[in-house]
Amino acid sequence: MICSKQPRLSCSQPRRTSGCSQPALGGKYPNQAFTAFIPAASAAQFPQPQQYEGRTVTVSGKITLYKGKPEIIVNSPSQISAK
Repeated sequence: MICSKQPRLSCSQPRRTSGCSQPALGGKYPNQAFTAFIPAASAAQFPQPQQYEGRTVTVSGKITLYKGKPEIIVNSPSQISAK
């Protein structure tokens, strides 16, 4: 589980299978500390990803490395909570 205050959304990084919604936690891409990657196949479940901007966000799931940076692949809204 990762928590961050004021994540930034980024679509500037081309990703596998055209996923685009990427709350970057702890900095702006490419210097983010962590990414919560929402694949294109799951994007319809997140119709308003901008709702997470400026809020304290908690993301749960398996942490993996993508291009040397930690990330959680988010496939369900139940993996993200915001305060």
